[in-house]
Amino acid sequence: MKRVKSLVFKGLAQIACQSQATHLGNAGYYSFVTMTTLGYGDIVPASPVARMCAVLQAVLGQLYLAVLVARLVGLHILHATSRNQ
Repeated sequence: MKRVKSLVFKGLAQIACQSQATHLGNAGYYSFVTMTTLGYGDIVPASPVARMCAVLQAVLGQLYLAVLVARLVGLHILHATSRNQ
């Protein structure tokens, strides 16, 4: 039976005794670096599926920030105009 590697990342320490908390910490760190587009380069997606997930997360992170700021500005303008009337 052929094993398919779907999400492969380079740069993670391949220690067999890593705990679940360490794996979650590495995933959180990679997610934060991707979402903020810092891109330190210490953890790199190696498979096409992992690359697409990283691109999707980076794009959605930027869209989320843009929508959040636009919504806050819209609410501020609405509140300011309703107070003046």
